Amino acid sequence: MPRTWRDPRCPDCRERPQATYTGSGWKFLCACGKEFSNPEAGIEATGVEAECLASKGFRLAHSDNKDTYYEGTEHRLIWLWADGTFYVDDPFSGDNGSKGTLEEYLDRIPGRVA
Repeated sequence: MPRTWRDPRCPDCRERPQATYTGSGWKFLCACGKEFSNPEAGIEATGVEAECLASKGFRLAHSDNKDTYYEGTEHRLIWLWADGTFYVDDPFSGDNGSKGTLEEYLDRIPGRVA
């Protein structure tokens, strides 16, 4: 799984927008208050990647705004993009996947099925 991390920081404040549920669905809000709708919808994983996500308890989800992402335990969210990148919103551990590949991030989550 060679998927690499993408840094989706705000061009104004250089903070990462955080996934926030609002009355109209998931939005990304950065520290300066700028609102982002996910400019590029996520994609569904295939093959080994889908199996690895499932083995860690992630399930495919679709938002009202037609975005595709994965929901995991402890409120973890993962977006996969068509260009081979990913982003993680993991509010409890603070691990956003920036330290390597998607596989390396998943390896840091306890309970992986071999």
